[in-house]
This record gives sequence, C-alpha cells and structure tokens, in this order.
Amino acid sequence: MCRISFLMLLIIMSFRVVAYDFKYKGLCYNILSEKDRTVEVTEGDYDSRSEGSLSVPSKVSYNGISYKVTTIGYRAFYDCDGLVSVTIPNSVSTIGGDAFSGCTGLTSVNIPNSVTIIDELAFNYCTGLTSVDIPSSVVTIGSRAFSYCSGLTSVTVPSSVTTIGDNPFSNCSGLISILVDEGNPYYNSIDGILYDKNASILICCPGGKKTVNIPTSVSTIGGGAFSGCNGMTSIDIPGSVTSIGDDAFSDCGGLTHVSIPGSISVIGNGIFSYCSGLTSIDIPDSVTSIGDYAFFRCDGLKSVIIPNSVTSIGYGAFFCKELISVYCHAAFPPDLFSPPFNDSTLEGVLYVPKGCKAVYETVFLWNDFRHIEEMDFSGVDETKTDSDGFGVSVANGEIHIDNIDGGTFVELLDISGKSVFKGHRSVISGLANGVYVVKVEDKVKKIRL
Repeated sequence: MCRISFLMLLIIMSFRVVAYDFKYKGLCYNILSEKDRTVEVTEGDYDSRSEGSLSVPSKVSYNGISYKVTTIGYRAFYDCDGLVSVTIPNSVSTIGGDAFSGCTGLTSVNIPNSVTIIDELAFNYCTGLTSVDIPSSVVTIGSRAFSYCSGLTSVTVPSSVTTIGDNPFSNCSGLISILVDEGNPYYNSIDGILYDKNASILICCPGGKKTVNIPTSVSTIGGGAFSGCNGMTSIDIPGSVTSIGDDAFSDCGGLTHVSIPGSISVIGNGIFSYCSGLTSIDIPDSVTSIGDYAFFRCDGLKSVIIPNSVTSIGYGAFFCKELISVYCHAAFPPDLFSPPFNDSTLEGVLYVPKGCKAVYETVFLWNDFRHIEEMDFSGVDETKTDSDGFGVSVANGEIHIDNIDGGTFVELLDISGKSVFKGHRSVISGLANGVYVVKVEDKVKKIRL
C-alpha cells in the first residue's frame, strides 16, 4: 500500500489549485452564463498576473464567442502587490470577495457606476490606496471591504448604500474623514458596524481635531464606535442621542471631558472603561442603570455623583484606583448584584442623603464602605432658595448663592471633588463651564455653569 508522509501531505496541500475556463490577454476567466455570454475575471497562475497599470476589458473572446465581463471574481488579483492602478469597465456589477486583497502597491482604482456590490475583503490590505470613490450605484459594502487600508485618508459613503457589513474600514489608521450622504439610511447613526472600534482615527480625530462634536442628526452611537480613540480629549454628546452601545468610548485614554445628555437612560457595559484621563463625569438625572465596567479603570476620577434616578449599578462599574468620594443621592440604595467599587474606594467616604445612613449600613455591598456620612442633597440644577436653606443660580457666567449672610463660609468643588473656591462670597466668578458642588455648612447642592 502506498503511503504519503505527513510532510509530503503538507507540501501537496501548500500548492494552490487554480481552475479557470480560459485565458485572454494574460488574465484568466470563468464563464458565468453561456446563455447571457457573461464571464468573471478569476484567480489565475501567479505568473500571469498583471503588474503596473491594468485596464480590465469589458468584452473578451473565447472560441470565437464574445463574452461580457460582469464580475471581478473571488481572489482575482489576490496578493498582486505589483499592481499600481486598475480601471474596471462599466460592464462590471460585482467586485468579489478578496478580489484585490493584499495588493499593497495599488494606489488608485476606478470603480464605475455599474458596480452594485463591493464584497467582503475586496480591498483588504491595500495599504497604498489613498482614496476611493464609491459610486452612487453601490448598494452593498461587504465586511472588512477596506480593512487595513492604512493609506486611505477619506471615504464618502453614498446614499445608495443600504447594506454595510461588519467593520468595513477597520484598522484604516490614516483615515481622517468619512462622509455619509444625508440620504443614506446610516446617516442618523454612528454605528459600531460602520465605524469599527479598531479604526481609531476614523471618526475621533478628523483633521487632527481633539474635540469631537457629534451632529444633532445622530440618534445612536453603536458599540465600540469610538473605542481606542486616544487622540480625543473631549466629546459632547447631543440630546438627539438616545442610545449608546457597549464599549462605545472604551480605552479613550486622552479623554478628559464628556457630556452625557439627559436623553440617555442607560449607561451600558464598559462604555467609558479605561478612560484613564477622565477627571470628571456628570451623570444626568435621566440615567436609571449603570452597566458592568461602565467606568472601569477611569483612574483619573476622584469622586462621582450618582443621581437619585439610578436604580442599579453593575459589576466593576467604578473600579477606579483614585476614587475616594462617592455621592449617592438615592434615598434607597441602588441594586448591586456584585461589587461595583474596589477596595480603595471602600476605604473612602460614601455620602448619602440625610436620614438614610442606617439603610445603607444594612444593605449588601453598600455596607462595605468603611465611612458613610449623611448630607443634604436637596439641591438641583438652577435651584431656588429653600425655606430652610440656601439657593443656587447662574447669571452672567457667575454662580450666585442666595439666602446667606456675609459671614457664611462657602466651598465650591468641581465635579472631580477638587476645591476651587473657599471663602465668604455669595457671588463666585471666573469659573470654567461645568458642573460644581456648592457646600454651605452641612448642605450640598449641584449647579451647572
């Protein structure tokens, strides 16, 4: 009996089996339909692959019959690193999977208006490609179609596109601008499918900007949409956004400020995890749930205010090394099914509403805090004077503290817990915009400047 050694089997398997119906002027073709006389450019022998500039013909001949070229087939020019530019004829409707994958020398490609499908991995690892014009005929962009195109700097997605696969522009490290036509169904969302978390420059720093302003047309920020955007330092989320996916801003180490609108009710899993530069966070009163690892390893946070609207907090949500002050406004402790705080935070101080200390001391996991103190949390943004206390308001860029006399001691802290004013004034000016905590004797109120 004839036996083949394992080494011989590996050698046999390493040879690529290439099948095609015929060759025409150096390219290989498969017949798609004898009836319609259509063919696709297909993978051929490596030596027959073209280098330099290439124009794919719209018609070819075989055995005296003329065929129309309608498809650039699977792996047609795979790993053809000598190919510099290619012109695709307007007879082609489909650019197949891996068609130009690994064509590292490709700097330009002309996609005609006849193309409707750019399949998965079609231009994967075309690192020399600096721009691509996706025509208005295209309806489908496949998964990772332009992934690892590190030389790509700008892309426009036309309104004709109705289907976008997973991570079409992932790891496009040079991409600084992506435009989605207003008529496109993706126009109203920044989605983790369209903007992959690995493409850190894709949306985060267009033109090198460090501050990102999301347009008010956006309603959804998908999972991982801004993950890894280390160059971004500040982001304002508009009130039009009602949903933010898991890990949306994770690992944004340069992020120091984020504004969460009152339209958000859920801060999902890992949304701000590893945002080590984040020194303050304003959680709006609309939020009812904070997910697992939501602010995990946000080691710049020294204090956090949890509004009374929050009813549950997930595991590891505030595992932050420097967090030592937690202000929880809820009269009844939010549900904790597993520890949200690490040991160093539990050695700090938990501030709870007046009359609620005894409750927190009996509730599982909340009673792990070594120090629990009561405070008056009656203050809200733009508060009026209480019958038994002081009022806080904003006018002309100043914070006004009402119903106190000249001898009353006032302390003002920013949202990170840092004291920014101590004294006896009732009007405090010269402050940057943001959220502040006003402390007058044993009462505390929050105000937005």
